[in-house]
Amino acid sequence: MVRLIVLEGIDRAGKTSLRLAITQACDYQVVTIDRMGISSRVYDAYCERTGLAERAEQLRAMEEVLAREAGLAVIFVDTAPEVCYERALSACSMDEVPKWTLADLTAQRELFLEEFAATKAPMLTVKPDDRPIIEIAYECAAWIKTLPDVEPRRGAFLAPL
Repeated sequence: MVRLIVLEGIDRAGKTSLRLAITQACDYQVVTIDRMGISSRVYDAYCERTGLAERAEQLRAMEEVLAREAGLAVIFVDTAPEVCYERALSACSMDEVPKWTLADLTAQRELFLEEFAATKAPMLTVKPDDRPIIEIAYECAAWIKTLPDVEPRRGAFLAPL
């Protein structure tokens, strides 16, 4: 079984760390991607990029096809904006400022929640806490195993590796 898992969330939520841990925790082939169409729609809206309604619809259509044909599932890493902002501050050098303010991250999280409400792909929300990341990854891996099997059709755009 091959799974296509997209990790979504605001900057510094822990998507990359969770992606690496899920790969370690799964006993089957899993392809994890740090962000995809949902993030594009969120940041297009947040940055007030205009004229992108057609692109947003194309991204939604792509996600529906990937969910149906390739077993796409989405994991929302819902880390508190305050935690993400603190991580951003600690990653900056003394003369730098984070790319986003706390208000930016809070507003972006709200946009993510709106997008997830409209998502047709299976979705899991994880709230990282003081647990080890590998424990959260095993929780995600257990959820992934509950998803229905999807075998890509011969000649489909995504075939088992």
